[in-house]
Amino acid sequence: MGRKFLVMINANKLPRIYWRELYTERMRAVAFFARTGDIDLFGKGWDRPSMRVGKTWVPWTVKLPWLALQNRWQKRFPDPLLVGARQAWRGPAMSKAETLAQYDFALCFENCILTGWITEKLFDCFFAGTVPVYWGAPEIRDVVPPDCFVDMRDFSGYAELHEFLRSRTAEDLRRYRQAAREFIASPGYYAFSRKAFTACFESCVEEATRNWPST
Repeated sequence: MGRKFLVMINANKLPRIYWRELYTERMRAVAFFARTGDIDLFGKGWDRPSMRVGKTWVPWTVKLPWLALQNRWQKRFPDPLLVGARQAWRGPAMSKAETLAQYDFALCFENCILTGWITEKLFDCFFAGTVPVYWGAPEIRDVVPPDCFVDMRDFSGYAELHEFLRSRTAEDLRRYRQAAREFIASPGYYAFSRKAFTACFESCVEEATRNWPST
């Protein structure tokens, strides 16, 4: 059985600061592809109003009534983007790796556009053999070979992206996956690996404890 077309795995969250953020862009993307029936959305909270990321000083006793009010408000005046997302929502993903592996492509948008902000999202796709549609770190082409992924910045909008993805052949997909496997096996991947993280952590601990007084 072949893979399905397109997936996104993200919780239903919104930012506290609307500066170079991609939370709302994810919702726009899902709303577009939901209209064509070409995307499956997995993640928590899409049956409720979007949650703001980060902690606040507001106590839970105040937050609960506010969330209840939001629920009632959205039932009467639904957010069009949230309505679109719910059309594509398939519930939480029990296993991210297993879910990704069922699809040819995945929308892989970081939380924000920020230099150096490259999370596990891209690499989860590589390990699952899924081609990521990436948007995030501006320098991504300098650290990850561009033939491993689809760069959202190459397209004027989701209609053009949709046409491009639908026109990819089985050979195109094979080349993306092969490029991703080669990158993971190359020295260029080391900075994103567990070994690099462990070495950095050990170095930080060693530096922090070097001048501790002996007991």
